[in-house]
Amino acid sequence: MYDGRFTTIFDSGLLHALPAELRDGYLQSVYRAATPGARFYILAFGAGAFGDLDGPGPTQFTEEELREVVSRHWQVDEIRPAQLYAALPEGRTQMPAFLVTATKV
Repeated sequence: MYDGRFTTIFDSGLLHALPAELRDGYLQSVYRAATPGARFYILAFGAGAFGDLDGPGPTQFTEEELREVVSRHWQVDEIRPAQLYAALPEGRTQMPAFLVTATKV
């Protein structure tokens, strides 16, 4: 239904929330929905975002892990450090993240 329809796709918070076994199918579906030459931007938590989180939580990627996962379907153009911000009862906090820029070839 959406095959080849989108020229720009932005993922802010989905990839890092998916279990490892669902990521490939998600990235494949997004690729299928993109037009040739489409740009895909992913903002995902970086390693250390939650410190010593006890229990389940979002994936905290290294740059290498993100490159490996995304490049299975997309041409990764750039991965650069970024920051995610959250409002907590104690105040605002910053967490390490990465911004991935990829292209459908």
